[in-house]
Amino acid sequence: MAKIPAKLGPYECLEILGEGSMGIVYLCYDPALDRRLVVKKMNDELSGSLDSIQRFTREARLVADADHPNITHIYGFWKEKGSLHMAMEFVDGLNLRQILDRIHKIPASIVTVLFSELLQGLRSLHRLGIVHRDIKPANIMVSFSGQVKLLDFGVARAQGDTQLTATGAIIGTTAYMSPEQCQGMDVSAASDFFSLAITLFEALYGKHPFRSSDPAETIKNILHAQTVKLPVPKSASKLLNILRFCLKKKGIQRPQQASEILKRLWPLILLADTRPMLEEFMTQVKLGRPYVFPTPWAAFLLRIVKRLMWVLFGVIMGVFISFMYLIWLGQRQGQDWFDWIHQWIPTFWA
Repeated sequence: MAKIPAKLGPYECLEILGEGSMGIVYLCYDPALDRRLVVKKMNDELSGSLDSIQRFTREARLVADADHPNITHIYGFWKEKGSLHMAMEFVDGLNLRQILDRIHKIPASIVTVLFSELLQGLRSLHRLGIVHRDIKPANIMVSFSGQVKLLDFGVARAQGDTQLTATGAIIGTTAYMSPEQCQGMDVSAASDFFSLAITLFEALYGKHPFRSSDPAETIKNILHAQTVKLPVPKSASKLLNILRFCLKKKGIQRPQQASEILKRLWPLILLADTRPMLEEFMTQVKLGRPYVFPTPWAAFLLRIVKRLMWVLFGVIMGVFISFMYLIWLGQRQGQDWFDWIHQWIPTFWA
């Protein structure tokens, strides 16, 4: 375990969140703005590697370009003592891998919301010509307040940019790669959709559709095997059809844009408030309790009742304000307020 420095740039270091081949991720505190944030520091031994410097710099620029609520924000980028540093938003929650380690699988209603939120983030990336290339449970954060964030752009690449990736090179995490990634071919938005569908299939069923103990067998399954046939709850059948659409073996057969999937997905979530759903779900995960959410129709009726209550409140307030206004008018004309209202009501109903 690396030693925790007292400060990184202007930020105070609190703890180490993780370590990887490219760098160390620290949880830090910004005393000027009184907030926590994450600082990613490139490993010292890579400071002389031009390729590593270019990759780290590219990651920072890609995150800065992709300004979207479902993508982590970058706060700063600097060089200190020969190493590059990147300050980023801290998401107070759990990544999807940590959630699945706790509860094994996630209700279809929550998976649908996660799907929608992540697709909106990917749509923003893809419009900029950026392919993530490493979508997996560990790179998806869900905050305790119900926010969904896509993380880690270390291997993301702008389409057409081949400068840092050799032809035929396999980039990504094996179990979550698309068929074209497994073969070292060029990737597109359709590749990200395949990886996302694997991730959410695993979240829905608690079982990876292609993983084997042998990486070579896993790649073979991704290239040729169909998704395992498991019992499908009626509430999840439409969601599963969308996931299978994204898991087509040929990229050309999959959706080419996030909007194509969202058009199919949104009717499944129009009946519920998504942010409160995720917030309640994360509260139960944090407390270690089983999560049971009402059916979409129950959630819809709950929303209607809440809105009717607000309408009723508005009507009551309107009557009250009108009543006070009549009293004020009566006083201006020197009349007793009761007599004034008594005279005004028949006129109103006439």
